[in-house]
Amino acid sequence: SEFSSKRGFVSANLTHVSTLGDWKLTGALGALASKREQDAYAESNGNAVAAAKTDTVEQYNLLLEAAYGRGGSEAFLGALYENTRDPQQVQFATGPQPSNDPDSVMLTAGWRHFGRGLTASFVFNARLDQEDVKEYGFSMLLRFDL
Repeated sequence: SEFSSKRGFVSANLTHVSTLGDWKLTGALGALASKREQDAYAESNGNAVAAAKTDTVEQYNLLLEAAYGRGGSEAFLGALYENTRDPQQVQFATGPQPSNDPDSVMLTAGWRHFGRGLTASFVFNARLDQEDVKEYGFSMLLRFDL
């Protein structure tokens, strides 16, 4: 078979950081869009035929974060609102169907350190306000200069 598709992607973010003494306040707006155009094709053995299709996804987000720190370390709290517009809905063959809720809020809390020869970050996050989805995560980053 011969498969052909074109993909495009664009992303833009606008970020502002303010400092008030030992406090750092961050706000950001972001947008992302992707598009894939796929030509129709038939499998070489003739068993399957796929129609031409175009898929698009758009995502918009708003981030607010407050950090307090001295020296090379800071503790932070943040909230990220996301809205994803994806025309392809998740659908199960049987049973209750998911709501495909496009909005959610991700809360984060953590600690960052930027020192001589060491960068460290510990972050806990939880996704809220999205039907049929429960998401909790923890990430850790350690970077040493050798």
